[in-house]
Amino acid sequence: ADRTSPSNASLRRAERNAVRTVAPTERSEAASSASPALTAAIDGAWHRRRIRRLGWVDDDARWALVRGASVVAYPSRYEGFGLVPLDAMSVGVPVVATAAGAIAEVTGDAARLVPVGDRDALTEALREVLNDGDVSAGLITAGNQRHPLFSWATTVGGLMSLYRAASEG
Repeated sequence: ADRTSPSNASLRRAERNAVRTVAPTERSEAASSASPALTAAIDGAWHRRRIRRLGWVDDDARWALVRGASVVAYPSRYEGFGLVPLDAMSVGVPVVATAAGAIAEVTGDAARLVPVGDRDALTEALREVLNDGDVSAGLITAGNQRHPLFSWATTVGGLMSLYRAASEG
């Protein structure tokens, strides 16, 4: 078969197995400064035909993408908190992330963490989560237990306690 003109069935399979990247917002400095490096990485990727770079998406589309993911990869170099991994855990999607910023503290054992910048470790962790149902199920279970610790109600309650203690002290 001619690989340059795939059949409709193979196109549907390719779309179903597509890797989608979502930039935080096209207006952000981080997104625009990362764009040339990300473009170069995608252009050099062996599976580049399966990658769809979506750019900014609204909340409904973002939640649909997260819910439909087999795994959420979060290879951040710096992260202040880790809302994306928490969002994934809240809908039962396993997470592979870099141990940057507070991500390790936020995710605990509910994510497969790799060192920042270690492509081989990231690749292996993604392969493991995608190919080992027990690993994936374990991360989902841990995520279901972990994400409620970071609910808005818990956060607000903690802040109120802090403010009370500070005002009484």
